[in-house]
Amino acid sequence: MHRTMMAALGSALLVGCASVPRVGVEGAMLLPQQAPRLEVHSHQRFIPPGELAELPMPEFPKAAPLSPGRNLTVCVSFTVSAEGEVQDVVAEQFPGEACADPSKAMVLPFLHSVQATVVHWPYVAAALCDYPSAEQAAADDAACSNADQVQAIAVRLAWRFVFSVDVSGARRVFARRPAH
Repeated sequence: MHRTMMAALGSALLVGCASVPRVGVEGAMLLPQQAPRLEVHSHQRFIPPGELAELPMPEFPKAAPLSPGRNLTVCVSFTVSAEGEVQDVVAEQFPGEACADPSKAMVLPFLHSVQATVVHWPYVAAALCDYPSAEQAAADDAACSNADQVQAIAVRLAWRFVFSVDVSGARRVFARRPAH
């Protein structure tokens, strides 16, 4: 049963809430509004998907129509499959996130850059671990080493990318993690 889990996304968000310093980049993971939810029972544990390496940021489109002092935010959601592959990268509109309208022609080069990059991000799949009791689930380590069963599951994640041109004309891409 491959469904997105609220606990999965919540755990992933909690892990990523602090700012992660990167050269010219910050990260932002968001909770997809329409994502289905799956309850995690007391005798189960959830392991969020893990990044296998530092995630590269999208390239700033060379012919992008963005003038100095401006920025453009592209929001996407995607599935991390049970095999750890990124699939189904789609543009999103999230309330309060100032996401650019993907139907506008000027946004398309930015969206295509994000999609071309994110589809290659390396992940370890999320997992749902089953135990005989809630006590055993609570006592186990973070890798679910003593679980009766560990099932890789697909989850849906969302990220926000900010393409920015400063007043001097320098172009940068940011992916911010929200403050919680």
